[in-house]
Amino acid sequence: MKNVGVIVFTVLAVFAATSFGISQTWGRIGSKDKIIFSQRVFNYTSYYGITRKVQFPEYKKNNKLTITAMQAIDNSRNTTNSHPTLIAGGPGYKYMTMNIQCGGKSNLDYQVVIYGK
Repeated sequence: MKNVGVIVFTVLAVFAATSFGISQTWGRIGSKDKIIFSQRVFNYTSYYGITRKVQFPEYKKNNKLTITAMQAIDNSRNTTNSHPTLIAGGPGYKYMTMNIQCGGKSNLDYQVVIYGK
C-alpha cells in the first residue's frame, strides 16, 4: 500500500512539474563567482510548440573561465508548459548547450544566466 502512495505522488509531482513553466538551477553560486553570460530567450506563441537552443560560448568565441553554476529562469506569467534541458557541458566545464522547450499556444520567455570563475 505504501508503494501505491509513492507512485501516485510521483506521477502527480511529474504532472505538476511539466504543466507549468519551470525555473532550473545547476551547480552552486559561490560568493566569488561572477556572471559570465546572460541571455534572454523569447519567442512568441506557436501552435506547434517551440524549441530554442542556447550555447555558451557563442559561435567563434572563447571562454577561459570554468562554469560554476547556471540558471534558467522562467519569466512568463502564465502556465507555459516549458522546461529547460541541459544537453552538454555545464558546471565544471567551459561550455554548455541547453534546449528550452515550450508547449503550443504559449510564449517562451526565459533568462539564462551563467556564473563562473
